[in-house]
Amino acid sequence: MWTGLTYAPFGRKQCHYSVLDGDPNGTMIWSDAHLTHEGVRQAREVKAFWRSQIDEQKMATPQSFYVSPLDRTLRTAEETFADLDLGDPDRASQSNDDDKDRRRAYLPVVKELLRETMGIHTCDRRSTKSYIREHYPSYAIETSLTEADELWLPDRRETNPVLTARLRRLLDDVVVHDSSTWISMTAHSGAIGALLRAVGHRPFQLQTGAVIPVLVRVEKASETDGSGSGSGKTTDHQAVNDDEGRQDEWHTKPECRHDLDLGNIGWQRWGKGLKEFLEEIEGR
Repeated sequence: MWTGLTYAPFGRKQCHYSVLDGDPNGTMIWSDAHLTHEGVRQAREVKAFWRSQIDEQKMATPQSFYVSPLDRTLRTAEETFADLDLGDPDRASQSNDDDKDRRRAYLPVVKELLRETMGIHTCDRRSTKSYIREHYPSYAIETSLTEADELWLPDRRETNPVLTARLRRLLDDVVVHDSSTWISMTAHSGAIGALLRAVGHRPFQLQTGAVIPVLVRVEKASETDGSGSGSGKTTDHQAVNDDEGRQDEWHTKPECRHDLDLGNIGWQRWGKGLKEFLEEIEGR
């Protein structure tokens, strides 16, 4: 993806390059970063993994699919699951099913709270709802997702506790509204790490283009005992601004060092300009 590729020539300069929409010369745009050729290749490798598990291991396929609203995950999900035999949604296992007439289409739900760590980095600022609807017309978009990105902040970035609280809210919402046994979530490394923390999983650094299965035991609390999520009607803004996730607890934008030679970072790291670097990496 472009966000990862940006780190290679420029490094993780949160004080400068990460807050821009792209490089100053217009060679590369990383706002709501899209998949690179390598990212597409990785997504197709995941597709091959799913196909082998379904066809050879008779693995149960997800009954519900959720995806982050950022373009790189929307495209990853499309490359991964489109045209796969997702079987019959009414069964928990497809091991004995030969009825290909009931093959499902891949129809995920776009969930705002499933997105990557928010703030400062423009690669994690999502595009408009209209853009998502235009480029991924078969995807269902939750009604609470606003037209413009109202959650991303240019001068603050979520901390891990805030991110974990947000993903816990997402899980509460899914548990309240979705009775499926097998659920797929296409997300980002930071969001996936937060999901694992939210369910008490051991720390696990998932590589780009990888899959991790997680078994979760769900116990639904009553609406009156104060420990459950009740009706599950918490809005995305409330989830970001609750007691565990107030925006005054987010990281603030760091200042650049006075001696940082911003104009020559790429040359200093690789001895070449950004255009030459991209041509070499992407084969363009």
